[in-house]
Amino acid sequence: MAPNKWVFLAARTLTGACIGVNYGPIILYATEFAESKYRVVGMAVMVMTAYSSTAAVNLLAYFLLNAIGWRWFILVVSIPIIPALVLTATLPESPRYLCVSGKDEELKKTLGFMARLNKVKLEDDVEVVVYQNEELGSYSMLFNETNKRSVISLSVAYSANIFLDFGLIVFLPLFFSSKYCGTETITPEHRCQMLTQEDLWNLSLSSAAAIIGVIIGFLSASFIGRVIPLRVGNLFVLACLLALLVCINHFVTFTTVALLKLTDATVNILLLIIQPEACATCLRATAI
Repeated sequence: MAPNKWVFLAARTLTGACIGVNYGPIILYATEFAESKYRVVGMAVMVMTAYSSTAAVNLLAYFLLNAIGWRWFILVVSIPIIPALVLTATLPESPRYLCVSGKDEELKKTLGFMARLNKVKLEDDVEVVVYQNEELGSYSMLFNETNKRSVISLSVAYSANIFLDFGLIVFLPLFFSSKYCGTETITPEHRCQMLTQEDLWNLSLSSAAAIIGVIIGFLSASFIGRVIPLRVGNLFVLACLLALLVCINHFVTFTTVALLKLTDATVNILLLIIQPEACATCLRATAI
């Protein structure tokens, strides 16, 4: 209900900052609470919910945006934050944080919760010993000769993936509203206008392709491995980006965009699976 663009920009900036704050703890929770053999499944579920939410928002936009306007639409899509806040309040603290903070009683309760979650019996007299070393988890240890290469490679790869992901969020509405088709057409003018129902439907379909990409990434990581699907996925992303510069017809361009969303999601889940595996437990929080 912002009265002007400055209030809207300030609120949007605050929202983006909150999303950034939530991102790291969510991944750490997923890696700490899931048993190692279920970690790939846990990451797949987490990424699937993210892309499913994006597709659901676009589908809701198709049905509601032009009917009720963007202000009321933002309120509608904000409703899920209510159950999210309730569920967050029921989560126990990170067991690793409790361990290094010396909060033994709270740690035992959290470990009991984890054991029940993973269907494992936890002994009543379990003891936790913390290995004290100030270097553990430090940036100096993260970028030493052993870890530097994998940390930098994964950071650059994930930054590029997120950069492309958010770039598509900006590009796709303009692409569909302008009927953009490669380099043979004039660069579309960026006008502030409502998307048509056809534009919103195309946006929903292209976003839904990312869900298929998550499934492909999960199956690839489970049966082929991590590195080969990641390399193939990155090559396919590059091929799709280059294909967008060629104009055949709008259907081919739309298909290319959908494949780009699909492959981008595949790369995203593979990177999220690799990140916790590539770093020792003591480095994981710092690396992520």
